[in-house]
Amino acid sequence: MSDALLKVSKGFKLVYIGLILMVLAFVVGVVGIFAVGGAMVAANPGPGGGAGALGLMAVVLGLVILLVLAGSITGLVGRFFCLAIPERVGAAKPMIIISVILEVVALGASVLNNANSLAGGRILPLAASAILTGVGAVLSIVSAILFLLFARSVATYIRRYELADKAMSVLKLWGACVACYIAGLVIMLLGGAMAGAAGPGAGGGMMAGACIGSILMLVTLVIALIALVQYATLLSGLSQATAKYAHKARRKEEEEEEYDEEDDEEEYEEEHPSSRSGRADRHEDDEEDDRRGRSGRTRQHDDYEDDEDDRPQRGPNRKR
Repeated sequence: MSDALLKVSKGFKLVYIGLILMVLAFVVGVVGIFAVGGAMVAANPGPGGGAGALGLMAVVLGLVILLVLAGSITGLVGRFFCLAIPERVGAAKPMIIISVILEVVALGASVLNNANSLAGGRILPLAASAILTGVGAVLSIVSAILFLLFARSVATYIRRYELADKAMSVLKLWGACVACYIAGLVIMLLGGAMAGAAGPGAGGGMMAGACIGSILMLVTLVIALIALVQYATLLSGLSQATAKYAHKARRKEEEEEEYDEEDDEEEYEEEHPSSRSGRADRHEDDEEDDRRGRSGRTRQHDDYEDDEDDRPQRGPNRKR
């Protein structure tokens, strides 16, 4: 029990590290593409400068892909550790199993798409790549939802109800984030479609749709950042809380083992009373030997004192 919970604690920690790597990939991508690429183009406005900026952006993109894969694999390994959750936790076991399966499929789709991008689209046609991207995204979302429900079950089992509430809060924030993103995207597309259908003079509707859609996208980004911070604190807190609970469970198991050993010894003595009487007889014999040894040492001490009394005393005026 305690060893299984320690594995789950390590799993939460690995998922946390994988999340940090994903965030790092996002930061590297934004800073690398926009800041470094823009600076290179500004410093070298000629064709050579543009080519150098594109080369640097390719390097940054490769680094981003590596960080994303490293984060995904680390998080997946963490979920494999979470498979050690005991059956007594309830619905947590099937939820983490399904979550791991879906995440493996989504990771395979992501690897295939990245390989296709690096190969210049020669592995998969464009339509197949788009479908694979959509399927991978849906599977990854469902896997994340199941993992949050699994985290809630674990937090409830170890009696950390504040962490269970935080897991549900993160799930609600992710739901709001997806809803805002879809709403913003739909409004932008509808604005563009209405402007195209009304003719060239309907540019105001298109601008309004783009403005509302941009605001919703900004709200989506804010909600995503809040959810990300809470998710990171949830994983860290669950890792520490599960490890603490596992150590308490281990101490309790050790105490129960000692108690069972004492019960077994008492049952054996009840079934074999001769063994108890034999130990009592040996204890009495040991006490008798100790008394005899002490009496023998007392007699030797008395004989020694008698010998001292029989020896001639040498007075102070005795001639030498």
